[in-house]
Amino acid sequence: MNNTKAFVSCIAVALFSAGCGGGGGGDQPQTVRINDKVELSVPESTVERVSASNTVDKIEPVQASENFTLSFNGSEISIVASDLERPVLGSYDVYMSKGKDTLIQRYEIMGVNTSAQLIESQAFAIQENADDILALSEDKKIYEYLVDLGYLRGDLTPAQRDALIDKFDATAQATYSAAKSSFEQLSQAFDGYQTGVIGESALETYLNTAVADLDAHAAYGYGMIRNLDATTSAVMATLPDSGLEFVEAQARFSRYFADSMLTTDPETGATTYTTGFDILTPLTGL
Repeated sequence: MNNTKAFVSCIAVALFSAGCGGGGGGDQPQTVRINDKVELSVPESTVERVSASNTVDKIEPVQASENFTLSFNGSEISIVASDLERPVLGSYDVYMSKGKDTLIQRYEIMGVNTSAQLIESQAFAIQENADDILALSEDKKIYEYLVDLGYLRGDLTPAQRDALIDKFDATAQATYSAAKSSFEQLSQAFDGYQTGVIGESALETYLNTAVADLDAHAAYGYGMIRNLDATTSAVMATLPDSGLEFVEAQARFSRYFADSMLTTDPETGATTYTTGFDILTPLTGL
């Protein structure tokens, strides 16, 4: 997944550094370190086979992981990854023969905890977008849009419009502090998970707490939009109370992609809003 690659690359840069070196000259056998590293991502509980540039003589661990088993046959290297509870990293030097010379190349291997990818994606989304999520920014944008529509339709006076716009403030709600605290704890836990300090189960516990606190906090945004029903019923159907759900395809939390609000064209596969919610199209990025 893209969200997983983002933090995987950060781990690799932080924990690994490339070596470089060279050999002598003349007709004597040389030992030459190849500067270009080989970087691999191997899903848990799988076997990855890769071809080395030359015949492999031996593989020596630099920063070994107990979750990887490496073997070789000729120029083919086999990497067996065990079941994982967290992302893991392993670094190995592969010794190869080229004529009478010995080549050494660094292999850096990332073990991907595939069973936790949805957990990772949600934790990453919260960590990266905490302020916007806590401010219920999407709700606020749609709320303000609906208020302005009411004003343009003549349902609201300028003073009423301004008062309603000023009224939406998710950060002033009693639920904000609890959600903010659980978001911060989740972010710290996610950092620990990426570096192997905690495992998948612990991260999921922090995530569940954060999502529960977010659900309580998000009820404010839903209530504010429903308060506009009298002026918006002519332009938008009643919003379902689905809460903020993680939309995996967009890697974000939203209440505007509930199944009951969407329809899929059987021929093209394109997903659009059903009648009554099509007004949301330019606002949500569907």
